[in-house]
Amino acid sequence: MGNDGGTIVKRTDIVKVRNDGSDAKVDPAILAKVLATTCSLSHQPLQPPIVADRLGNLYNKDSILKYLLSKSDSKGESDAAKKADRTAGHIRGLKDVQTLKPTENPAYKSASKKGEQDEDKPAPFICPLNQREMNGRHRFVYIRQCSCMMSSSGLIATISDQVVNTSKEQKEGSQVSCPICATPFSASCFRKNEIIPGGDVIILNGSMTEVQAQRIAMENDRAAEQAKKKEAKAKKAESTDTDKQRRKEEKRKREEEAVSELDQDIKRSRHADQSDLVAH
Repeated sequence: MGNDGGTIVKRTDIVKVRNDGSDAKVDPAILAKVLATTCSLSHQPLQPPIVADRLGNLYNKDSILKYLLSKSDSKGESDAAKKADRTAGHIRGLKDVQTLKPTENPAYKSASKKGEQDEDKPAPFICPLNQREMNGRHRFVYIRQCSCMMSSSGLIATISDQVVNTSKEQKEGSQVSCPICATPFSASCFRKNEIIPGGDVIILNGSMTEVQAQRIAMENDRAAEQAKKKEAKAKKAESTDTDKQRRKEEKRKREEEAVSELDQDIKRSRHADQSDLVAH
């Protein structure tokens, strides 16, 4: 990841440049590689277990756990928590991230054993479909239904026959299968040879437009989830009220039946007494 004179640019350096508002520019290729290989929170190299959010950001799972714990302990008031919130504030809990299924790059392990410098090493992960490295040069995605991670080109190439001749109307209700594990997902996220952001396929480290589309989809899903919970709660309350009314009505009927039966017993007793008097 060399720059002038072989300098290694780290994610922390890029974050400082982006946050201080300076005019300093970072080589887009270097930025892309850093985003593809390091945790968005800790800025450390990505190591399994790796998780991703709906926006397409990548994290080491332990970093997310630490973030959630610190957020809970400090109630978001510490400087560290506020800084982390700028990156992961939309993550409320582990349910807001998915543990990905990356494919390790054999060449990376080999290079590590040889002691190669970071800028010369292959990427840690590759696409299992076309062997392209996850080094920032190739777009990577994951499928929400199964968490399988692959290059977008590999995904499109392997399922193109399933969707290329499918109309928009047909795609809305049709499904395709993950080329890695065969889990079905919606075909509506494909248009010709493109992946439409905001669907079942999440674009990792996408453009601002793609991230915004994925954010809108996430917020819409959360709103729908809240509405569903609210509706379920209302139905439960209605059902509870109905049950209470039913039990109250049943109790009233039992009481009426008991009173009626008591009246009948009294009448029978009086009739028996009268019969005895007549007999004597």
